[in-house]
Amino acid sequence: MSTVWKTAGIVVLACFLGLFSAWSKYLKDANLLNDDWQWRFLWIFTLAFVLQQVHLAWPKPTNRAVVASRSEVIESFLQRLLEDYHRKVASLDRGAHVTKPEVRANVMLVTKPWRGLLGENLEICYYSTDDDFHYREDETDLVWKKGQGACGAAWAKQKPVPYDSANKDLKIPAGKLTAGQKTATSHLRSLLSVPIWNFEAKRIVGVLNLDSRQNKGDSFLTHPEVATLSAAYATSLAPLCYPDGVEPR
Repeated sequence: MSTVWKTAGIVVLACFLGLFSAWSKYLKDANLLNDDWQWRFLWIFTLAFVLQQVHLAWPKPTNRAVVASRSEVIESFLQRLLEDYHRKVASLDRGAHVTKPEVRANVMLVTKPWRGLLGENLEICYYSTDDDFHYREDETDLVWKKGQGACGAAWAKQKPVPYDSANKDLKIPAGKLTAGQKTATSHLRSLLSVPIWNFEAKRIVGVLNLDSRQNKGDSFLTHPEVATLSAAYATSLAPLCYPDGVEPR
């Protein structure tokens, strides 16, 4: 019912604004409006009409209920990614490494507060975990801006970005974190963030992340074959993401 009333209100407002020229002429002929005020009202309502049309035409971010409806499908993708990841790591020449990798996967989508007029962010919308290595609420509640962390760096640079806490060459993404982000992700030692491209819309619609409590020597998240596998999954996920972004949490 609320949708019906909202639609009716939009139609009535559009008709009123579109026909204001006729209304103002009627008011003037009835000596209820002089020339000065007629022009003032004409400019005001013309601007209001233009703003209303822009509002209607501006791409609307996808509703959170729609985003949630795809959880089962996308999270099954992520579970298969983790299974393929473990098979891939098991096939690599790991030398003396016998520690089982502990890795999780998530998909962050681009959120657009006020339809993007207040900027764009990244938020975790889907995830899959390994054994007892689960996402905490303070992690899933985080909001990331472009350039923040490995995910924000992948979004800004438009390419995969690895991170490892023990490698000075791979620690750069951690330098732009807020205090809250640092606290929530302090247990992570290595990550791989891969942008999800919608080539039809010609924009990044999300970021696929793999993260671990282990450094890259045990997680292998910086290994070229793991990067190739992750990139393939990011490509497969693209049609399931939303080209106009999603509503913020």
